[in-house]
Amino acid sequence: MSETRNENMDRTADEIMNGDMGENTPQTTDGIRCCLIKDILPLYLDDVVSEETKFLVREHLSFCADCKKELEMLAQDVTLPDNVNTMLNEAKPLHLFQKRMKKRKILVCVLLSIMLLITVTALRNPALLNKGNPIPYLRAMFALNNHVPFVKVAIHEGRYDIYMTKHRESDAMIQHIETELGMEFEDYSGPSYVFSNGKETIIVEIERYFGDYTLWKVFN
Repeated sequence: MSETRNENMDRTADEIMNGDMGENTPQTTDGIRCCLIKDILPLYLDDVVSEETKFLVREHLSFCADCKKELEMLAQDVTLPDNVNTMLNEAKPLHLFQKRMKKRKILVCVLLSIMLLITVTALRNPALLNKGNPIPYLRAMFALNNHVPFVKVAIHEGRYDIYMTKHRESDAMIQHIETELGMEFEDYSGPSYVFSNGKETIIVEIERYFGDYTLWKVFN
């Protein structure tokens, strides 16, 4: 059975090369069926066939007008209409507008989420709004960590700067005040820290904020 299959494959290959594909298949005087040439033409154009195949195709094309026309059609470059570039340029502003609107929608959603969070937090903890706009204080809270023991709040009260520390974590803030003002810490009196340089004394007021934080009112 294997020998019969091999004989059939060899006979089929011989029929293709000799042009013996049946009476109904168009055939030129070189004995090669046009349908075979047309199947090869795309590969011929891409230059992925052997030299022997190229020779057969060229020889066939030299007298077969039908296959030559097929080759010319395949070889035609795909060209875009003249107004495509104009259409693309006209579409750019719309694309940019849509992109900007998308960014604005995202920004609005973020702002609404922040406002909702602040509102819910304020309802549960009214002290959060005791100082007015809570956003500068919230930013300071988020900035505090083990490596940043104190943060300057982005808000001013007259000639004073406002700093924030975690509750009962005052050492780093005291050192900062001593360095900035050129004074030494002397005493803690009620809700205030007393600093002096021997000639003048400065009192730094402190205030508990939102339970776990302390606000420092430092003369600038």
